[in-house]
Amino acid sequence: MRFVGGECCGGGHAQRIGRARADVKHSLRVASLQLCKSTSLRFYFSRGRPHVPARIADRSGDYMLLDGNGERVDLLVNEIGSFNGSKAVRIDSDGEFVLDITASGSWTVKIEQPRPKSAPGIPKTLSGKGQQASEFIDLDSGLKTFKMTHSGQSNFAVMLLDNEGHRVDLLVNEIGSFDGSKAIGVSSSGIYILDITADGDWTISIE
Repeated sequence: MRFVGGECCGGGHAQRIGRARADVKHSLRVASLQLCKSTSLRFYFSRGRPHVPARIADRSGDYMLLDGNGERVDLLVNEIGSFNGSKAVRIDSDGEFVLDITASGSWTVKIEQPRPKSAPGIPKTLSGKGQQASEFIDLDSGLKTFKMTHSGQSNFAVMLLDNEGHRVDLLVNEIGSFDGSKAIGVSSSGIYILDITADGDWTISIE
């Protein structure tokens, strides 16, 4: 992923915090920016790997990812009030993309394109609060069980993605608190990631 440039609107002032280069050891690239209020930021993304935009918004805001033709790729955030979370997004083709942000206060955005060559295996328990892209996990092919809890009041959804960002399975999609499990067959061994939608504390145990 390469940072191409940024355009400010609404009187905001953008600051490029860092432009990451390919890291041979960790195999990822990162761009971080800070801004007040609304703006549009242009990036160059390469196809495939799930990008993990991590956002910390001090005020309400919408974060929309658009492709070079202005078509919607994904709504990354739509929250009122403070927000600290992340989301995994698959990019289908190389090219220029725009992160269009509507916000009433200051925020920080960090965009990564991880290319992990290894990840922790299972059994593994993950925990967090609110919307998050999990750490990467290594799964062998075969039967796997995901035990999940959620203490929030809104939507709780967990999507399993492979290391190219393809959707593998929707593990849960419920409103409010949840305490349950789902067993799935993993067709091929590899590195996976969970994309979690939540408004409360959650846990995910994988066996």
